Amino acid sequence: MDTSEEVLILGRHILHAYIEDMDIEPLIDHLAPDVVWLGAGREMNAIGRDTVARIFRQGKDQLIPCHMSEERELIYPLDEKLWLV
Repeated sequence: MDTSEEVLILGRHILHAYIEDMDIEPLIDHLAPDVVWLGAGREMNAIGRDTVARIFRQGKDQLIPCHMSEERELIYPLDEKLWLV
């Protein structure tokens, strides 16, 4: 299995866990230390893995499980160890 396939499988796992199972931990486990999160609201922004993780965990009870269908995938290498999925 090549790297792009491994990255795509991981991306699918993270997205399905978050959207369908309301399991935010796979996403949090893969956040960069210097992640910047911008949400939809004026106060919805944070910098750093610990801060973003805390906000996501605090809002976990507000998530609504959804069923994903008709998925389309995009995978693009940005750098040797950085991918857009």
